[in-house]
Amino acid sequence: MTAFLLSIALLFNLQSSASDSILVKSEIEQVTVFKNQAQVQRKAEVDLKSGTTVIVFTGLSETLVDQSIQLKGSGVFTLLSLTTRIDFTEKTIYRNDIQALRDRKSQLQQKIAETQAELEVIQSEMNMLSSTQEIIKNNKLTPTEINALISLYRTNLSELLNKRISENKTLNELRTELDNVNRQISESVGTERTSFKEVIAEIQLENTQSIEFTLDYQVYSAGWEAAYDVRSSDINSPLTISYKAKIYQNTGIDWKDVKFIINSGDPTSNATKPELSKNYVSYYVKPSTVFNELSSSLQEVVVTGYSERSKVTSVKSEDIQASPTLYKPTIIQNAEVSNQTSFSYEIAIPYSVPSDGKHHTVEIKRESPSTDYKYGTSPKLSKFAYLVGNVPDWSELNLIEGEANIYFDNRFVGTTFLDPVSLDDTLSISLGKDERIIIDRELLKEFSSKNFFRSRTRESNSYEISIRNSKSEPVTVTVEDQIPISTNEEIKISPKELSNGKLDEETGIISWELIVAPGETKRLRFGFEVEYPKGKRIVY
Repeated sequence: MTAFLLSIALLFNLQSSASDSILVKSEIEQVTVFKNQAQVQRKAEVDLKSGTTVIVFTGLSETLVDQSIQLKGSGVFTLLSLTTRIDFTEKTIYRNDIQALRDRKSQLQQKIAETQAELEVIQSEMNMLSSTQEIIKNNKLTPTEINALISLYRTNLSELLNKRISENKTLNELRTELDNVNRQISESVGTERTSFKEVIAEIQLENTQSIEFTLDYQVYSAGWEAAYDVRSSDINSPLTISYKAKIYQNTGIDWKDVKFIINSGDPTSNATKPELSKNYVSYYVKPSTVFNELSSSLQEVVVTGYSERSKVTSVKSEDIQASPTLYKPTIIQNAEVSNQTSFSYEIAIPYSVPSDGKHHTVEIKRESPSTDYKYGTSPKLSKFAYLVGNVPDWSELNLIEGEANIYFDNRFVGTTFLDPVSLDDTLSISLGKDERIIIDRELLKEFSSKNFFRSRTRESNSYEISIRNSKSEPVTVTVEDQIPISTNEEIKISPKELSNGKLDEETGIISWELIVAPGETKRLRFGFEVEYPKGKRIVY
């Protein structure tokens, strides 16, 4: 009897516990987008009775990170447990033209029935013609009557046979089309299986109350990339940099009309400071023969180095293309917030980003930093001078690496890549070439020679660079060229005439700062001597 009562009590408790579960549909209020993840904030108001209640937040993204879940509420309650589970749902889906296919199926079935009926009529008529033989046998007919009857039989039978062939062909075509329609209908109907996560919270309350819950969690398959529009009307106006965030997400849940915060942080990166371990020194041990052969083959690999002097990559499009007329839209003032490890932008108006994995662009802010314009050229590589906008103290702009569209004088110039990972105080942005500054570089053969002195060979090379300004105003041009550098003690490099240029002995780059008046041509000469052992061949 006692066991029976315990069973009844246990059953009652299970039913009571199940009845206390509340399914909650929450709404997305805010999304904080990081570089490779996003934090979603949902809110829902729930009326709860005193005691223990299980609340199930439904319809959440399957990419939810379980360890990131946080639950807060406006009332007084005790959170006993917080877990997740996956909910699978299935629904039948149809093609948009399913009704048209069904209508066509009914039409074909009707036509097939009519064709089959017509074939039955033809067969009956052919059966009647077959009785002609009985008429000839049972009746005394003259030869003329017999010939007339046979002619009528032949004519009618021929027509019926041809008609039967035609109807059978029509019937086969109708059945073939019906098979295709049935196949399309079967392919049109499918089952869509979707899965969502649910957050299950066990709550204990001392009294009945209405609580507004705030559920925060992070999701994968979301992030943003920085993009910029860099504009300048002329060299007397500062650059205007438009910050843009290209947001993407494929979480399975659309973000509709929600508040966005764009954050430069990356929650997926390792937050732990690396620690150095002991570094022991020992004698070198000669590697095995197999390793030696492998090392020899690896020596043939060519490694290409990249100059550390570059601030940005060169402009991709050298052609100047017309762009739409610039306009001054209403600027939304988004709030910028900085902390110790990252910075964020609060987008002032709600925005929508569907779960399609595509980029959706939102403007963050605009800046017009002070800009110093100069022309730069490397005659060894290009016969053009490029306008460069130099932005001092750029670290205050909170730039992130990303692609930038460049516009100058209301025209699209090309694209470049802003890479703010630099220790320099000035950020240089290339604004395209100016064909009105003409550059030429020539080897002066009369001042170049090759001589032999004892066991050594000496080569002398001299170059002349000319810069002509065909513009109507003076320009400041930075000219860069180079002399080779040697890492071999047997090869000696000696700079000669440099035309007052500054030589960086570590890189071999010579630079000149020139002010060229309208219509003026300035010339620079530089040269160097290479000395190396006789009988050797060098390249540079």
